[in-house]
Amino acid sequence: MTGSHRGAGAASGTSGGDVDTAYAAVRESGAEFAHPPQDEEWGVRRFWVRDPDGRMVHVPAHR
Repeated sequence: MTGSHRGAGAASGTSGGDVDTAYAAVRESGAEFAHPPQDEEWGVRRFWVRDPDGRMVHVPAHR
């Protein structure tokens, strides 16, 4: 999508692996981050990034 509806209403996610390694690889690609890696109190480390089409991608891992 383009314009004001770019990425509207869409989200995707994946889990497992090393969040910090994934974050470093995605950062090198020049992606736009919506939420940097963070440890959540419920035992998840995660970050959010936008894909090239503007959709949010959630990358969590359980600690």
